[in-house]
Amino acid sequence: MVFALDHADANKEISTTIAESLTLGSTAPATKVARLYLLSDILHNSQSGVKNASYYRTLFEQHLRDIMRSFGESLRNSGGRMTALALKDQVGKVLQVWDKWSLYPTHFIAELQALFLDLPLPSVQAAVDENVDGEPMDEDIDGEDLDGEALDGEPLGDIDGEDLDGEALDGEDLDGEALDGEPM
Repeated sequence: MVFALDHADANKEISTTIAESLTLGSTAPATKVARLYLLSDILHNSQSGVKNASYYRTLFEQHLRDIMRSFGESLRNSGGRMTALALKDQVGKVLQVWDKWSLYPTHFIAELQALFLDLPLPSVQAAVDENVDGEPMDEDIDGEDLDGEALDGEPLGDIDGEDLDGEALDGEDLDGEALDGEPM
């Protein structure tokens, strides 16, 4: 992970190499999970302020569907029930953490989980039709506020001819001096 951040100027090559290593069918599930943890660490630290590190998020996003399909194949081809349960649990926890960190939109995380578990892809329209509290949003907002009431056109910064705090602007700075630098 440190190598990836220290060499963030080569983010395209690094992300492609990691993605390819995660989609190899011959790789043992435990090794794939370790590499997924590496990818997760890079994504988490891509917001650290290191120059060019933020591009990792976008670059990995392009590969995540293939990566989750590959994990799904590993899940279905695993040798034993315990291995399959461990793989399902570990990948599921990584996806939950990504959702908690808001690395990607919730509908994208749900799509990745569906690809991993070989489930039907969730409807994108369902994600668009709901807001953060799960309630459907109003669809017709032409000339109306979201609550259905017409907008009154009152400017937000001027209520009854006064500033928002109820005090008229008098040209004073907060320390009692005039704004032009002269004492009052």
